[in-house]
Amino acid sequence: MKPSEVLRVSESLKLVGRPIAYYPVIANVVGSVVATVFLCQFLYWQGKENKENGGWIYKTMEEIKEETGLSRSEQETARKRLKELGILEEKREGLPARLFYKFNWEKLDELIYQHYLNNAPKEGDVANK
Repeated sequence: MKPSEVLRVSESLKLVGRPIAYYPVIANVVGSVVATVFLCQFLYWQGKENKENGGWIYKTMEEIKEETGLSRSEQETARKRLKELGILEEKREGLPARLFYKFNWEKLDELIYQHYLNNAPKEGDVANK
């Protein structure tokens, strides 16, 4: 097979869709890779929320699955973890009921900063020498 006959990786990636950003440090902060993938996808939507409804975002589980690859149970696990940390609020509205999300980005900032303080090299550490 000639190189010109093979679908190049760069071309095949165009067929599978766009990637999502993932920050490993956030996984350390929230304690879950799945919750981080969920959260990072909504970071993409930050600033695009409907300001008229107080910043709540509506996304179906199916839309989230298409965007992230996370199954229903993975999404539920992620949402539970983020709610425990005070990063995520949810509400159901309408008939039929739809699930809306709101993120407390300030809380995430606090947790990241605390993680940084807890893990920053201390004076006298080998890394500072």
